[in-house]
Amino acid sequence: MSALRRKMEAYQANGARLGWLLLPEQRAVEIWRGGEPGMAQRLEDAARLDGGELAEGLALELEARPLPSVVNPRVLAYPAPSPTRYTRTS
Repeated sequence: MSALRRKMEAYQANGARLGWLLLPEQRAVEIWRGGEPGMAQRLEDAARLDGGELAEGLALELEARPLPSVVNPRVLAYPAPSPTRYTRTS
């Protein structure tokens, strides 16, 4: 988690004025604003994020879904490419 927060701090240092760090396992969101270096507002069980004046018209609807107790890495991985078969035509 600290690596993600370091990235958010780096984005702020490089001029980002708004950042949303989604924490689905905790059902929380951290809102990082440019004028507040190293600080984030934490929201629990938020249903909607709004860009406000910084990103007018930007909104993100959040849906609460139960998280699986065990994540199967095969479900998250892209399928392996099928082997290519070459046939001689002449």
